[in-house]
Amino acid sequence: MPVIVVTRLRLRDPALLDEFFTDAVAAIEQAQQSQGNLGADALADANNAWWSVTAWQDRSLMQGFVDSQPHLGISTRLDHYCDEATFVDWEQASPDLPDWRTSWRHLTADGKVAALLTHAARIGFAQFADGGGRRPTLLESVWGQPLRSSNLLSSAALSCGKRDHTAS
Repeated sequence: MPVIVVTRLRLRDPALLDEFFTDAVAAIEQAQQSQGNLGADALADANNAWWSVTAWQDRSLMQGFVDSQPHLGISTRLDHYCDEATFVDWEQASPDLPDWRTSWRHLTADGKVAALLTHAARIGFAQFADGGGRRPTLLESVWGQPLRSSNLLSSAALSCGKRDHTAS
């Protein structure tokens, strides 16, 4: 059964954007080229948050991606980049990527917070999940409305958008 993985990473300092973006592009491109990948997409959100969603033929193929370079090396730098990192995965019958609203629902209901060293990371997800007295994120502000491609990172800039499950 296909496995869906959603990540939400909040950049701790906007000055890290160029470095972070370079690694994000590398990870998305790696996912798209990895055995068993059914689709990959990314979203730039408010409050320096970055989302990704990937679909995999099965859990072992997804784990192969996670445990190989460049993803493996990038994941060791989450403390450097992020003051919040949350992840969720689930199995679903369809090989298609879920929409962002579905991803948000899964992340807020069942997401796991990465063990980052910063204090903000320990409280960040709880504030994200309950609103935390901050302005709404893009996903929250469009809740109930379809997301348009203009809300997504440019496929030309990030080489994303592989949303079908046909072999490339």
